[in-house]
Amino acid sequence: MIGSGNYIIHANWCGHCVKLMNSIKNYSTVGNNYLFGKANVAAFEENDLKNARTKKIFGGYQFSGFPTILRLSEDGKRFEEFRGERTHDNLIEFFNKKFNGGKKRRRN
Repeated sequence: MIGSGNYIIHANWCGHCVKLMNSIKNYSTVGNNYLFGKANVAAFEENDLKNARTKKIFGGYQFSGFPTILRLSEDGKRFEEFRGERTHDNLIEFFNKKFNGGKKRRRN
């Protein structure tokens, strides 16, 4: 299913985003995809939210700030947002755990 997986939405002007992305980039990378704790993570910059591929993935998800760390369910219908302290271990746990529910996507 298109879009299922782990995502980081960030802005290049946001200090918290820069710090987070610098630590994530220490791991294997191909383009905007990172292997973090054996979990694939795709990163999108704030302006990427306007392109067609990104709109198809996020389908109207309301972003409240940057960075936003999300997991999309395998059926592509629900998001779970990371709300914990952004430590290495907490991120790895979030990216690797089974999807636990979350907000339903709104249709555009």
